[in-house]
Amino acid sequence: MKATIISGILIFAVMACKDSKKEQTKNQDIATIDSIEQIDVDKKESKITQSKAKRYVVDSEVDIYNPYDFALQIDTLKAILGKEMTIEIDYSEGESMEDREAFVKITCKDTEIKFYENREGLHFSNITTPKLSVLDGIKIGTPKQAFLEAMKIEDPQALLASIIVFTDDYGAMEFFFENDILTLIKIYYEEGD
Repeated sequence: MKATIISGILIFAVMACKDSKKEQTKNQDIATIDSIEQIDVDKKESKITQSKAKRYVVDSEVDIYNPYDFALQIDTLKAILGKEMTIEIDYSEGESMEDREAFVKITCKDTEIKFYENREGLHFSNITTPKLSVLDGIKIGTPKQAFLEAMKIEDPQALLASIIVFTDDYGAMEFFFENDILTLIKIYYEEGD
């Protein structure tokens, strides 16, 4: 009986120690989520800087389904991006060529656009070049004030944000600003059945 009680107490103590270690790890993970490690390549030093990016989220009627001011076609993107562009095409499995779908990945420096060649409503983008615009003229380099006017956002809280997000049931568009200038556009859209 004494052995059962002592082993029960030992098991409880061991579990309590494990739970406190988990809690410490959990709190540490939460603390590091808001920090970014920057490595100076020349000095081979790393330092932690705090990232205080403020997000402004709009559940909107913005056309995330087809936000591009250009056609999602290889030839169109070749004409806009030029020789710096690379193309990767992955074909799905199918019995005949007509049954196969082509998933296209276009890359130009840091810009990346992925889409199905013959299926609308499924695309992903990270745009970092001013050569590609969305939503009737929004492009990299657009000042935040001009962006807010074009998007008809009058809330003063949006001016304080460094990330402005438009969402709908199937996707999102994120606009990233540094020093009140648009530097990155991320688009994700996957239409459901």
